[in-house]
Amino acid sequence: MLKFADTVQVEISWAERHFTLPGHVANQIGMGATRNMVVRSANTRHTEESIRDDLEHIHNLVVIDVRFTGRDAHISTNSVHNSMFARTCMMYCELSFFVINELNFYQVTKQV
Repeated sequence: MLKFADTVQVEISWAERHFTLPGHVANQIGMGATRNMVVRSANTRHTEESIRDDLEHIHNLVVIDVRFTGRDAHISTNSVHNSMFARTCMMYCELSFFVINELNFYQVTKQV
């Protein structure tokens, strides 16, 4: 099925498999969880490559983009559910490269 969004043709189709959203994920979304994370005051040794390497072990997680704004690292992923798991790993995993003071979710605002 083809639809138009802002004069751009977009193809829309049903997913091959259904996904049931777990209640705890829905609750976290209601409290502001998104597929985007920001590491506040990231250590200067953190790079896009080191962040991608640290998150590589998470099944079905795709790191779409990593941007640095000042010392803050903005990480965009493919899903809220995977982003929540990645956040937990980054905050508490002993194997993690990170020593993080603050790791939050953020909304992407459309830039004009």
